[in-house]
Amino acid sequence: MSKVYILIIIIINWLKLYRKGVEIFENKVLKGIKPKTVNGRVLSANMFLKLTMEYLDAINSGGVPTISSSIERVISTEIRKVVEEVREEFYKILNEKLGNDKMPMEDDDFLNLF
Repeated sequence: MSKVYILIIIIINWLKLYRKGVEIFENKVLKGIKPKTVNGRVLSANMFLKLTMEYLDAINSGGVPTISSSIERVISTEIRKVVEEVREEFYKILNEKLGNDKMPMEDDDFLNLF
């Protein structure tokens, strides 16, 4: 066998071992991670990132991060986002059901839409 062929076999075997090691590491890490919770509620990744940014902003400005006010701001932002998404979806459905071609409409027909 040529040296190149032997080298290729060694590299392939090493890659298999490396891949197996990475998979074992991933499984250990992922099984050991518990979701971050605040007041018994699981934080989404987006909320966790915003909360972290709130803490960093407080620390960088020379203050001490306040957990309750930080989490309130994060939750308030998430609520506004959800309200806007619901509003947009409502207007989309309303526009589909009440397009200009369907107006004017009787009161009973309008109430039966929803």
